[in-house]
Amino acid sequence: MDLRELENVNPWTHWYYQSKASAVKELLAPSFGEISRVADIGAGSSFFSQYLSQHMPDTHFACVDTSYTKLFERVSPNLELRQTYEGQKANLYIFMDVLEHVESDAQLLRDYLETAEIGTGVLITVPAFMSLWSEHDVFLGHFRRYRRQEVISLVERMGLEVQRSHYLFSSFLPVIFLMRKLGYRKNKGSNMAEVSKSLNYLLKKIHNFEHKFIKNPFFGLSVILYATKSS
Repeated sequence: MDLRELENVNPWTHWYYQSKASAVKELLAPSFGEISRVADIGAGSSFFSQYLSQHMPDTHFACVDTSYTKLFERVSPNLELRQTYEGQKANLYIFMDVLEHVESDAQLLRDYLETAEIGTGVLITVPAFMSLWSEHDVFLGHFRRYRRQEVISLVERMGLEVQRSHYLFSSFLPVIFLMRKLGYRKNKGSNMAEVSKSLNYLLKKIHNFEHKFIKNPFFGLSVILYATKSS
Protein backbone atom coordinates (compact mmCIF):
# COMPACT_ATOMS: atom_id res chain seq x y z
CA MET A 1 0.00 0.00 0.00
CA ASP A 2 1.37 3.42 -0.97
CA LEU A 3 1.80 5.18 2.38
CA ARG A 4 2.85 8.43 0.74
CA GLU A 5 -0.65 8.76 -0.73
CA LEU A 6 -2.07 8.78 2.79
CA GLU A 7 -0.26 12.03 3.60
CA ASN A 8 -3.15 13.87 1.92
CA VAL A 9 -6.21 11.64 2.47
CA ASN A 10 -8.02 9.56 5.07
CA PRO A 11 -8.62 6.04 3.65
CA TRP A 12 -11.62 5.51 5.95
CA THR A 13 -13.53 8.26 4.18
CA HIS A 14 -11.85 8.89 0.81
CA TRP A 15 -13.78 7.57 -2.20
CA TYR A 16 -10.75 5.91 -3.81
CA TYR A 17 -9.78 3.75 -0.85
CA GLN A 18 -13.37 2.99 0.13
CA SER A 19 -14.19 1.88 -3.43
CA LYS A 20 -11.01 -0.17 -3.68
CA ALA A 21 -11.62 -1.87 -0.35
CA SER A 22 -15.16 -2.68 -1.41
CA ALA A 23 -13.85 -4.19 -4.66
CA VAL A 24 -11.39 -6.36 -2.71
CA LYS A 25 -14.19 -7.60 -0.45
CA GLU A 26 -16.36 -8.29 -3.50
CA LEU A 27 -13.61 -10.33 -5.18
CA LEU A 28 -12.82 -12.34 -2.05
CA ALA A 29 -16.41 -12.90 -0.92
CA PRO A 30 -16.83 -16.30 -2.66
CA SER A 31 -13.77 -17.57 -0.76
CA PHE A 32 -14.50 -16.10 2.69
CA GLY A 33 -15.35 -19.47 4.19
CA GLU A 34 -11.99 -20.94 3.13
CA ILE A 35 -9.82 -18.15 4.58
CA SER A 36 -8.64 -18.55 8.17
CA ARG A 37 -5.27 -16.75 8.08
CA VAL A 38 -4.24 -13.77 5.92
CA ALA A 39 -0.72 -12.42 5.33
CA ASP A 40 -0.93 -8.83 4.07
CA ILE A 41 2.50 -8.20 2.53
CA GLY A 42 3.68 -4.59 2.41
CA ALA A 43 0.62 -3.68 4.44
CA GLY A 44 1.74 -0.19 5.45
CA SER A 45 -1.05 1.42 7.44
CA SER A 46 -2.87 -1.96 7.49
CA PHE A 47 -6.03 -0.23 6.24
CA PHE A 48 -7.12 -3.01 3.88
CA SER A 49 -6.65 -5.73 6.49
CA GLN A 50 -8.50 -3.67 9.06
CA TYR A 51 -11.34 -3.16 6.57
CA LEU A 52 -11.52 -6.86 5.69
CA SER A 53 -11.34 -7.92 9.34
CA GLN A 54 -14.64 -6.15 9.93
CA HIS A 55 -16.25 -8.51 7.42
CA MET A 56 -14.19 -11.58 8.37
CA PRO A 57 -14.21 -11.58 12.20
CA ASP A 58 -13.07 -15.22 12.46
CA THR A 59 -10.04 -14.71 10.21
CA HIS A 60 -6.59 -13.85 11.57
CA PHE A 61 -4.70 -11.04 9.78
CA ALA A 62 -0.90 -10.65 9.88
CA CYS A 63 0.20 -7.32 8.38
CA VAL A 64 3.82 -7.53 7.26
CA ASP A 65 5.98 -4.50 6.55
CA THR A 66 9.67 -3.76 7.13
CA SER A 67 8.78 -0.15 8.02
CA TYR A 68 7.12 -1.13 11.32
CA THR A 69 9.08 0.00 14.35
CA LYS A 70 8.39 -3.19 16.35
CA LEU A 71 9.09 -6.80 15.43
CA PHE A 72 5.57 -7.70 16.53
CA GLU A 73 2.55 -5.77 17.72
CA ARG A 74 -1.01 -6.98 18.31
CA VAL A 75 -3.54 -4.36 17.22
CA SER A 76 -6.71 -6.33 17.90
CA PRO A 77 -7.63 -9.93 18.76
CA ASN A 78 -7.46 -10.95 15.08
CA LEU A 79 -4.93 -8.45 13.64
CA GLU A 80 -1.20 -8.09 14.23
CA LEU A 81 1.71 -6.13 12.74
CA ARG A 82 4.98 -7.91 11.90
CA GLN A 83 8.28 -6.83 10.38
CA THR A 84 8.77 -10.30 8.84
CA TYR A 85 6.69 -13.38 8.11
CA GLU A 86 9.35 -16.07 8.23
CA GLY A 87 8.45 -19.64 9.09
CA GLN A 88 4.69 -19.05 8.99
CA LYS A 89 1.99 -19.86 6.48
CA ALA A 90 -1.31 -18.29 5.48
CA ASN A 91 -4.09 -19.51 3.20
CA LEU A 92 -4.42 -16.04 1.66
CA TYR A 93 -1.57 -13.71 0.73
CA ILE A 94 -2.42 -10.10 -0.13
CA PHE A 95 -0.17 -7.84 -2.20
CA MET A 96 -2.01 -4.50 -2.32
CA ASP A 97 -0.08 -2.09 -4.57
CA VAL A 98 3.22 -3.73 -3.64
CA LEU A 99 4.65 -5.45 -6.74
CA GLU A 100 5.26 -2.17 -8.57
CA HIS A 101 7.59 -1.07 -5.73
CA VAL A 102 10.20 -3.81 -6.18
CA GLU A 103 12.69 -4.36 -8.97
CA SER A 104 11.82 -8.07 -9.24
CA ASP A 105 8.11 -8.66 -8.75
CA ALA A 106 8.56 -12.36 -9.56
CA GLN A 107 11.16 -12.78 -6.80
CA LEU A 108 8.92 -11.12 -4.21
CA LEU A 109 6.07 -13.49 -5.06
CA ARG A 110 8.45 -16.44 -5.04
CA ASP A 111 9.82 -15.51 -1.62
CA TYR A 112 6.38 -15.78 -0.03
CA LEU A 113 4.61 -18.38 -2.17
CA GLU A 114 7.29 -20.97 -2.88
CA THR A 115 6.44 -22.95 0.27
CA ALA A 116 2.73 -22.12 0.32
CA GLU A 117 0.36 -25.06 0.19
CA ILE A 118 -1.66 -26.03 -2.88
CA GLY A 119 -4.93 -24.08 -2.89
CA THR A 120 -3.49 -21.04 -1.10
CA GLY A 121 -5.15 -17.83 -2.33
CA VAL A 122 -3.29 -14.77 -3.64
CA LEU A 123 -4.85 -11.33 -4.07
CA ILE A 124 -2.94 -8.69 -6.06
CA THR A 125 -3.62 -5.10 -7.03
CA VAL A 126 -1.24 -2.99 -9.13
CA PRO A 127 -1.47 0.33 -11.04
CA ALA A 128 -2.42 -0.09 -14.70
CA PHE A 129 -0.89 1.00 -18.02
CA MET A 130 2.53 2.52 -18.57
CA SER A 131 0.78 5.13 -20.73
CA LEU A 132 -0.43 6.61 -17.42
CA TRP A 133 3.12 6.88 -16.03
CA SER A 134 3.77 10.28 -14.43
CA GLU A 135 5.62 12.08 -11.67
CA HIS A 136 3.00 10.57 -9.37
CA ASP A 137 4.61 7.15 -9.97
CA VAL A 138 8.10 8.56 -9.48
CA PHE A 139 7.06 10.14 -6.18
CA LEU A 140 5.62 6.82 -4.97
CA GLY A 141 8.74 4.88 -5.96
CA HIS A 142 7.18 2.72 -8.67
CA PHE A 143 9.24 0.64 -11.09
CA ARG A 144 6.36 -0.04 -13.51
CA ARG A 145 2.65 -0.11 -14.22
CA TYR A 146 0.90 -3.20 -15.60
CA ARG A 147 -1.57 -4.47 -18.13
CA ARG A 148 -3.99 -7.13 -16.86
CA GLN A 149 -2.47 -9.81 -19.09
CA GLU A 150 0.99 -9.04 -17.73
CA VAL A 151 -0.20 -9.74 -14.18
CA ILE A 152 -1.90 -12.94 -15.33
CA SER A 153 1.29 -14.12 -17.06
CA LEU A 154 3.35 -13.25 -13.98
CA VAL A 155 1.24 -15.27 -11.54
CA GLU A 156 0.92 -18.21 -13.92
CA ARG A 157 4.73 -18.43 -14.05
CA MET A 158 4.61 -18.66 -10.26
CA GLY A 159 2.38 -21.76 -10.42
CA LEU A 160 -0.84 -19.90 -9.70
CA GLU A 161 -4.21 -20.38 -11.39
CA VAL A 162 -6.20 -17.20 -11.97
CA GLN A 163 -9.74 -17.36 -10.61
CA ARG A 164 -10.94 -13.78 -11.11
CA SER A 165 -9.38 -10.60 -12.49
CA HIS A 166 -10.41 -7.25 -13.98
CA TYR A 167 -9.60 -3.54 -13.97
CA LEU A 168 -10.71 -1.04 -11.33
CA PHE A 169 -11.74 2.63 -11.75
CA SER A 170 -12.47 2.22 -15.47
CA SER A 171 -14.88 5.14 -15.60
CA PHE A 172 -12.24 7.47 -14.14
CA LEU A 173 -9.48 6.48 -16.58
CA PRO A 174 -10.23 9.17 -19.25
CA VAL A 175 -10.07 11.89 -16.59
CA ILE A 176 -6.76 10.66 -15.17
CA PHE A 177 -5.32 10.15 -18.66
CA LEU A 178 -6.02 13.79 -19.54
CA MET A 179 -4.71 15.01 -16.19
CA ARG A 180 -1.46 13.11 -16.68
CA LYS A 181 -0.99 14.24 -20.27
CA LEU A 182 -1.68 17.87 -19.31
CA GLY A 183 0.90 17.64 -16.53
CA TYR A 184 -1.52 18.05 -13.60
CA ARG A 185 0.52 18.59 -10.39
CA LYS A 186 3.69 17.81 -12.27
CA ASN A 187 6.68 17.46 -9.92
CA LYS A 188 4.47 18.07 -6.88
CA GLY A 189 4.21 14.56 -5.48
CA SER A 190 1.06 12.50 -5.12
CA ASN A 191 -2.07 13.29 -7.14
CA MET A 192 -4.24 11.94 -4.33
CA ALA A 193 -6.24 14.68 -2.59
CA GLU A 194 -9.41 15.22 -0.62
CA VAL A 195 -12.51 16.43 -2.49
CA SER A 196 -15.80 17.92 -1.38
CA LYS A 197 -18.19 15.69 0.54
CA SER A 198 -20.73 15.66 -2.27
CA LEU A 199 -18.14 14.74 -4.93
CA ASN A 200 -16.60 12.17 -2.62
CA TYR A 201 -20.03 10.56 -2.14
CA LEU A 202 -20.75 10.57 -5.88
CA LEU A 203 -17.40 9.08 -6.87
CA LYS A 204 -17.70 6.35 -4.25
CA LYS A 205 -21.20 5.41 -5.47
CA ILE A 206 -20.11 5.35 -9.12
CA HIS A 207 -17.11 3.12 -8.52
CA ASN A 208 -18.85 0.82 -6.05
CA PHE A 209 -21.47 0.18 -8.73
CA GLU A 210 -18.78 -0.35 -11.38
CA HIS A 211 -16.75 -2.76 -9.27
CA LYS A 212 -19.80 -4.77 -8.25
CA PHE A 213 -21.62 -5.06 -11.57
CA ILE A 214 -19.29 -4.23 -14.49
CA LYS A 215 -15.80 -5.65 -13.73
CA ASN A 216 -14.13 -4.23 -16.83
CA PRO A 217 -11.61 -6.68 -18.39
CA PHE A 218 -10.20 -4.13 -20.86
CA PHE A 219 -9.08 -0.92 -19.13
CA GLY A 220 -8.92 0.96 -15.83
CA LEU A 221 -6.55 2.62 -13.39
CA SER A 222 -5.69 -0.54 -11.46
CA VAL A 223 -5.61 -4.28 -12.01
CA ILE A 224 -7.10 -6.58 -9.38
CA LEU A 225 -6.57 -10.34 -9.47
CA TYR A 226 -7.34 -13.36 -7.30
CA ALA A 227 -5.52 -16.63 -7.93
CA THR A 228 -4.84 -19.91 -6.15
CA LYS A 229 -1.66 -21.94 -6.01
CA SER A 230 -1.95 -24.96 -8.27
CA SER A 231 1.59 -26.34 -8.30
